[in-house]
Amino acid sequence: MSVISLPSAEAVRRKADQAIERMEKKHLINWRDSIGKVVFISMQYPGLWLEHTYDSVAWGNFRPSDVAVSKAQVKLFLDQQTEEGQLPCFIWKDITCHGWLQECVSFTRLALEACKQNKDLEFLKECYKKCKKWDDWLVKNRMGRGLGLVEMHCGYDTGHDNSGRLLGMKYPTYYKAMVGGPANEAPADDDVLPAVGPDINAVFYNSRMALADMAEELGLSDEADVWLKKAKDVHTALFEICYNKEDQFFYDVDKHGKQRKCKSIMITNMFSENVLSFDLGNEIFERYFLDPDEFGTPYPYPGVAVSDPTFHMNLPGNSWGYYSQGLTMLRSLRWMEKYGRKKELEENMLKWISAWCASDSIQFGQELDPFTGKPSQSSEYYSSTMIFFLESAKRLGYI
Repeated sequence: MSVISLPSAEAVRRKADQAIERMEKKHLINWRDSIGKVVFISMQYPGLWLEHTYDSVAWGNFRPSDVAVSKAQVKLFLDQQTEEGQLPCFIWKDITCHGWLQECVSFTRLALEACKQNKDLEFLKECYKKCKKWDDWLVKNRMGRGLGLVEMHCGYDTGHDNSGRLLGMKYPTYYKAMVGGPANEAPADDDVLPAVGPDINAVFYNSRMALADMAEELGLSDEADVWLKKAKDVHTALFEICYNKEDQFFYDVDKHGKQRKCKSIMITNMFSENVLSFDLGNEIFERYFLDPDEFGTPYPYPGVAVSDPTFHMNLPGNSWGYYSQGLTMLRSLRWMEKYGRKKELEENMLKWISAWCASDSIQFGQELDPFTGKPSQSSEYYSSTMIFFLESAKRLGYI
């Protein structure tokens, strides 16, 4: 295992300047028909992904003078919504893909946060209308088993490429046509799918809570009450179907109703989407995130717990079955302090700052080896990693 080597203040500032320059010159750009600049991910992922919408909100939190970025990014996805209500999973230069979900962080919640950042009540009205349509689409097209929970039809729905949780699926990537869907059609020849993913439904739950908050902001209290009831129904079903009380863990549930016991990092969605009570959240955190044999590796947090049989370096990069992800770290800003884990958050920040200051190969990549802190071979100058580095450097007093 690696010993963490703390960087000098000068080294951190130099690296932060590099990240800011890269963001300003290469990543904050007008994209397709955006109303303003949005956050481009990287050259390996040339475009916008629905799960990266938080990048734009997080950038606005880091640099309040740039909050217009979050509005532009949210609006671009809303403008590419289908008539039926489905949001695209990604937008490239000449492709808008609706082939799977890959939401990962509640888009509806992020839309509300973008409206608040921009103090834009008119935009909130548009977001509320269109995010209701997104909820409608999910109910009509992704609840075929009648469980009250959203179902995954392919591995890409989760955003966890090459994770152990996808083993045994006939469709661990996409189902049928990559571009154009049909994201509403479940595979009939997969022994696992359609399955219920806790992370997908944590997002669904928080989206309904966000719709309730939007309705309140718009003075629609009766509608807010309806959304709160609908959110509670999701919360109840999520615990009944996906939660394992003995393990204190949430698992995917296959088409036969069997829990698939892979200890995936998707457990963090239970925190970031406010599914867990403060007490239960801390019990789970202490059991799994402070244990070096689970997620408490020197460079946290690996895509699968160390104790899990599927945990191994199966690819040199883009692997949610081994590496610690920049996306996981950026999203930790959404939950760790809420659950009283400011100390652990700042420790993680220092570890990630140290790793990127020490890297003399790939700059600000997508992933780190959870034991050595060495970057994987995936996605240099990754927006989520750069934003997390900059936010960390700011909070820790380096910049």
